[in-house]
Amino acid sequence: MKGYARNFKSIGQFLENLKNSIFFNKNNIEYERPDSLPNEIDGVFLEVFEIKAPIVSFE
Repeated sequence: MKGYARNFKSIGQFLENLKNSIFFNKNNIEYERPDSLPNEIDGVFLEVFEIKAPIVSFE
């Protein structure tokens, strides 16, 4: 999943929610800041992120 956030705190909260989810194994969640995404959209600076995690359970 690639995306944008207004700040690092939002990304951290999102990662914590993923780690606490029953759908993901908290030890297999990878986070990085890709250089392939622009960090500014319409003049607004944004934090870019990419999260890789296999889904281990779903209903």
